[in-house]
Amino acid sequence: MKKLICALVVLAMASPVWADVNITASVVVDTCEPNKATVTVTFDASGEMNNVRAYAVDITLEGDAAITDVTCADNGYYVYPGSIAISSSGEVDDWGSCLCDSSYAGTQPGLDSNGVTVEMGSLYEDGQPAPADVNTMVVLDIVGCGDVNVVLALNAIRGGVVMENPDEPVTVNLTGDSCTLECGWWYPECWDDPQQCHGDADGDGDVDTVDWPDFRDGFGKACPDAGYRPCADFDRDGDIDTVDWPQFRDWFGKFPPADCTPGDINEVYKPGGPCAP
Repeated sequence: MKKLICALVVLAMASPVWADVNITASVVVDTCEPNKATVTVTFDASGEMNNVRAYAVDITLEGDAAITDVTCADNGYYVYPGSIAISSSGEVDDWGSCLCDSSYAGTQPGLDSNGVTVEMGSLYEDGQPAPADVNTMVVLDIVGCGDVNVVLALNAIRGGVVMENPDEPVTVNLTGDSCTLECGWWYPECWDDPQQCHGDADGDGDVDTVDWPDFRDGFGKACPDAGYRPCADFDRDGDIDTVDWPQFRDWFGKFPPADCTPGDINEVYKPGGPCAP
C-alpha cells in the first residue's frame, strides 16, 4: 500500500503545469439600431506568469447575421504570422490587419459573412514591455435578425494559442455570448405614428404651432444633414421640401385621420439607402 501511494505522488509531481487562458465574447446590442450589435472579444491570462504570445481564433455567428467590420486592438500585439510586412533590414513596413485573409488555408470567409478568423502576435525586443495578460483581442460589428449566438473556436491551422514559453501546455477556455436583434432596419420611431404623414410632427394627434418648428427648421434639408428633422418629413423620402408642405398646411389646426402607413415606406434608412447610418 505504501508503494502505491509513493508512485502516485511521483506521477503528480512529474505532470506538467498547464497554463489557463480565458477568451470571452460579450455582445452589446445598439440601442439606436437594434438590428446591430458590437462583439468584444477579450483574453485573460492574469493567473499565469507566462503570457500569451500569439493567438488565432475563429469567430462565427449562428443565426441570421453577418460580421460587417473588425477593429483590431492596439495593445502591443500585431499580426502573426499573417499580413505583416517586414523589410530585408528588419523594419516593419506594414503592420497589416488582425483579420486573417480568407484565402489563407483553414480560415473563415471574412467580412460580410457569418465568420472571421483573427490572429495576432507580440513582436518586441528585449527590454521592451511584454504583452499584457488581460486585453481586448478584437471588436466586431454585426448586423442581423433574430437570435444570434457568437461562437469562439481556436484555429489550430493558424496556430491556436501560443504562450511566451511555447513548451508550456495551455488550457484555453472559450466562452461565447448571444443576443436578439430586431429584424428589418432602424428608422425614426415617429414614422410609426398614425397621423405623422399629415403634418403631426410631435405625435400628439393634431397639427398645430408645436409641429411648426420641426418643419420650419428642417425645410430644405435632407439626411444625413445635421438639421434634417425626420418627424417633419411627412412623405418620408429623406428630405423636407415643398412636397411635405401641403400636408402641414391643409391639416393645420385640425385632427387628421389616423391612417398613415407605418414605417420607412420609401426605404431611405435601409442599408445602402440615403439615410442609412
